[in-house]
Amino acid sequence: MNSNSITRTYTASGAIVAGRAVYITGANTVAQGNAAGLPGGIALAAAADGESVDVCISGVCLASAGAVLTPGTHDFLVSDANGLLDPASSDGERYIARFLGERAAADGDTAIPVCVEFGFFYVAP
Repeated sequence: MNSNSITRTYTASGAIVAGRAVYITGANTVAQGNAAGLPGGIALAAAADGESVDVCISGVCLASAGAVLTPGTHDFLVSDANGLLDPASSDGERYIARFLGERAAADGDTAIPVCVEFGFFYVAP
């Protein structure tokens, strides 16, 4: 945890990898990834099924990329089915974080600074 983030402790439903997006599955419970799920935040540590996991629910933390991210080009990030973050591209997508653009990120990069916030992505007409 750092002074630039707000965290909450949940119970893991299934294995969770640090730096991956999680979604809410029930009362005080999260699971890794799911592009269609209700975003919960970014897991700050790995957890096995049934273990406690700290999740960044707002503010700055490190996450894992599922695609190339380019400063000045990509902003809003969505979770793929594995909890990796990809650029938002379609109207109505639920985004989970914003890319801070401190450096370019490659697909699979596990230390990308992001700002966790939730909302819906819309493409300007």
